[in-house]
Amino acid sequence: MRKTSLNAYILFLHQLFDLAVSSRAIADSPASRLKTLRLIFPPEQIRDLAVSL
Repeated sequence: MRKTSLNAYILFLHQLFDLAVSSRAIADSPASRLKTLRLIFPPEQIRDLAVSL
């Protein structure tokens, strides 16, 4: 599984459990310990992103 896919799942879990905490269904979010993965972009891709802006 790619890092971007894992990050999407982690962010979804954060939002899901934040909703449960805000509605007082649970006291603490078990997803609070999950950290997103650091994405490493090759220099060529960074340069292409900068040019497209």
